[in-house]
Amino acid sequence: MGSLRSVVLPRSNRRSFFGMACSRAVQLAQHTGQDRMVHMSAEVKDNLHALKMMRVILSNSDMTYFLDPATPVPSGPPAYNSGNADGSPSCKVALSLSLGNNQQVSTENAKPAEMSFIQFKQMLERFKVDTSKFGTGVARSLDEFYRAVIVDQKSFLVVEDNVLERVVAIVRVSLRIRDSENKLRELRLAAKQMVGGVHQRNQPLAFVLKIPERGQWAEAIERCFEEKLSISSRVQRLCFNIDNDSYRFKEERSASETIPGIMTTYKSHNIIINIKDKANKELKRIGLPQGQQFEIGKSTWSWEPVIDSKEDELMSLLHKNGIDVAEFSAQAFAELYDEVHVSMSATLDVVFGDLRRTIRIVKVWVHAEILNIDHVLVVRAKWQKGTYEEMHLPQPVSMRMGVDQEWTEAVDQALFTRLGLTMDFLAANVHVDRSTHKLTEEVGYSRSYPGLKTMYQVNEISVQILNTGAQLHIGLPSGTDFTFARREEVKGPETQDVVITHWCWLNRDDIEARKKNSVLRMSVQQSIKRCSMNDDSDVEEAEEEDDDGDAAGDASWKKKKRKDGGDKRSGSLKLNPLLEGQDLYALLEVTETASVDQIKKQYRKLALKHHPDKQDHDASKEKKDGLTEGDQLFIKIQEAYEILSDTAKRQQYDSTLEFDDEVPEEVDEAKGFYDTFGPVFQRNARWSVRHPVPELGSDKTDIAKVHRFYDFWFNFESWRDFSMHDEYNLEDAEFREERRWMERQNKKVRKEFESDERRRVLRLAEAAERFDPRIRAEREEREAKKREEKERRARLKQEEEDAKRREEEAKKQKALQEQQDKEEKERLEKEQRKQKQQVAKGLRQRAKKAVQAKGTLPADMLEDLQDMCLSLDVEPLEALCGRLEALPSNKEKAAIAIKAELEEWRKNKADEQQQQAKQREENKKRDDAKEGAAGSGTGTPWAAEEMGMLAKGLQKFPGGVGGRWALISQFLSTSGFSRTEKEVIEKTKEMSDGQSLRSMGSQIAADLTNFKAKAGAKAAPAPKAK
Repeated sequence: MGSLRSVVLPRSNRRSFFGMACSRAVQLAQHTGQDRMVHMSAEVKDNLHALKMMRVILSNSDMTYFLDPATPVPSGPPAYNSGNADGSPSCKVALSLSLGNNQQVSTENAKPAEMSFIQFKQMLERFKVDTSKFGTGVARSLDEFYRAVIVDQKSFLVVEDNVLERVVAIVRVSLRIRDSENKLRELRLAAKQMVGGVHQRNQPLAFVLKIPERGQWAEAIERCFEEKLSISSRVQRLCFNIDNDSYRFKEERSASETIPGIMTTYKSHNIIINIKDKANKELKRIGLPQGQQFEIGKSTWSWEPVIDSKEDELMSLLHKNGIDVAEFSAQAFAELYDEVHVSMSATLDVVFGDLRRTIRIVKVWVHAEILNIDHVLVVRAKWQKGTYEEMHLPQPVSMRMGVDQEWTEAVDQALFTRLGLTMDFLAANVHVDRSTHKLTEEVGYSRSYPGLKTMYQVNEISVQILNTGAQLHIGLPSGTDFTFARREEVKGPETQDVVITHWCWLNRDDIEARKKNSVLRMSVQQSIKRCSMNDDSDVEEAEEEDDDGDAAGDASWKKKKRKDGGDKRSGSLKLNPLLEGQDLYALLEVTETASVDQIKKQYRKLALKHHPDKQDHDASKEKKDGLTEGDQLFIKIQEAYEILSDTAKRQQYDSTLEFDDEVPEEVDEAKGFYDTFGPVFQRNARWSVRHPVPELGSDKTDIAKVHRFYDFWFNFESWRDFSMHDEYNLEDAEFREERRWMERQNKKVRKEFESDERRRVLRLAEAAERFDPRIRAEREEREAKKREEKERRARLKQEEEDAKRREEEAKKQKALQEQQDKEEKERLEKEQRKQKQQVAKGLRQRAKKAVQAKGTLPADMLEDLQDMCLSLDVEPLEALCGRLEALPSNKEKAAIAIKAELEEWRKNKADEQQQQAKQREENKKRDDAKEGAAGSGTGTPWAAEEMGMLAKGLQKFPGGVGGRWALISQFLSTSGFSRTEKEVIEKTKEMSDGQSLRSMGSQIAADLTNFKAKAGAKAAPAPKAK
């Protein structure tokens, strides 16, 4: 909605408000009956969080009421009632907000007489708050919590979704000064004496805002300074400046350790206060002006630097470019920081090695008809920053613009802030003449920032007040002088500045005369200053030149002008009065495209024909001035030849002729493209400096020539002269400085017309190129080629994807076939094993029957025989069965033979087990030897190439990469060097020599380079002596 400003009127303690926000609020209030809604920006919506601390009732209907603190709350049933059916006391609620289904209640206005300690405790228990945790550890006691909420009213409780929550309002104050080095420092609580000892804090000045003080945090700040720092209100108003623009409201929600079981919402008001007079004697108690540490009561305070990297960057930038910040005042540096980093109204850039500050300014010339005469509003005098200044030159309404602000928006803002003209008034009574907008740039050194070069980008515009009736606050309709006062925020330690501006309405002709007189006065002063630096003869010559009433001086100045100027021509072309309204080409009977030789030839012909000696002298034909028509015609021919034979004069004359500047915006369907634009290019070719001028051509023209044609017209160089639009006649200049000023003014006007001419030709070339069928055909062909190329790439990509998909399908089919073969093989093997098991089972039954047929054997021999049968394969088992069946029928001999079989089996089994144990022992020894070699570094030595690959791996996979050592080991393996992760880690530790493994990549690379160099030098054979 805009900015809101305030001012305290003299002899009154009441604060008045003004600004864009105030005007907009009045307008919204007037239309609220029709609109029933307010549109606001996101920033304004965020700032409205401050209303959470105000007394307000919101309803589900379209009505919203703001309650003044003295307004009683409407009676009605409270949103929360803690009363029970048994008649226990209820909690009285002063404010309830009903928003949808969310029920909120508040104890913010509850008093000890309305809520006792028992009621307070019952309320907490009713909302399931464990009161037994109060008073344990760092938690407050329940009595302290009751006093803080009900008695002292430092916080209040609300119910959100049947959950009890605590709300605390806090004000944080950043009290700031600037030290001797121009750096910001703020007051912070360094330490505080507590029961358990000294507690270090390092916190800014802060205090809890009590419920009765809500909406009055500014007054609460004054009481805080009085209570905590013993600074009276008088000293505060005298030495402190509240930066209202720095106000920020913040809301945080967290669990407090001192209040267990209840969530706490902290609503903090943050404000910056600058000390504008730190040398005041009353401020010695807080360590000023040196900014020393001090103690008040049990608290220790210190002035700590404000952590702001941008401020240091600004200082560093100024020092780097040779600008001494010590020459800046504290207020100047604060304003520079604000306009560069806060308000963004200026930029700092290094241009050609110099630091340049760029600001944008809007100047508005306000016009009004007073007694049917055009008058302009200008500044007569101004009171600002304690100084009074009278304006010698007419100054319009001016204002600093934002970096990205549009000049149209800046015009409205300037008229409102400088004159108090509201948006409604501007829309209804002020017309902005956009054709008068002019942008100029000026470079100079700023007085506020010594040594800093500043570029001023000035936007000038004229506006007209349409209705001058009854506009008394700006001196209309009678055109009387008036005074306008406004309050301007000043950054830094200074207070707000009241700017008082005296305005007056001047006749427009008087303003032009004042401008001219000011320029003349400055020119005379500059001339006198230069003359004082020359010798006596130069002084005398300058005095003669500047003497307006001395005819000899005037003659000497003209002589000097001819001597300095020579053949120099400036200003517009001056024609003989006889040639006014005459066509010089028709007078000489030549075309406008005729060459100099053709004009010269035709002039001789006409001169011989119309020479006065060849005319009849009839006294009756003489005119009043003594010239006949023939004499006048001859003079016209001479004057025309003099102009057309001189290239510069002819160009000036040709530029004054009527010319069709029209540019076709589209192709005439009846004529076609070439007949529409061809004559236009031929017509404008006459202004070309370069020759020959290429032609538009036809459909058969080569495309390369077409591109050269448009390159020519896009870089068209014109000789067209616009001196006929000069504002000043150089012959009216009374001395050299005035003439030079006139030339500069005329040059500015010509530059504007030349810019318009360049834009017109460029618009013609762009329109022709846009409709040219050859360019369109080329573009379509180019687009077709692009589409073909795109389709080709898409087709190739699709083919690659299809091939890849077929390859993947083949791989899948192959894997599937392999899996099926594997499964079939396993199935066959399983069947074979099963058949073997069946055969082995039958053979074991056969062996059992053979043994039983020979008689009964001891139990141990039967068990061994069974084990032997189970351990044998089919073939050995079948052979055993044959041997058992061939045993003699004698029981004893059969037992001896079976025993021999068992002994042989046991021996073979023992030999096999011994062999397996021996093999395991050898494998274990080999593994231990390998691990020992890797651990002690005595394994396979690392070659130089292997060390190089290790260095590359360490650099490629730096510390912090997941699975670093596995990746490095894999990298070495792909390079042809097989090393385990353990070997890589041990070698890296061996080379690190106590360094971090993260930095070993570059270290090993450097060591490897030195190692190779030494190895190469050592390996080089020494030359043999002959």
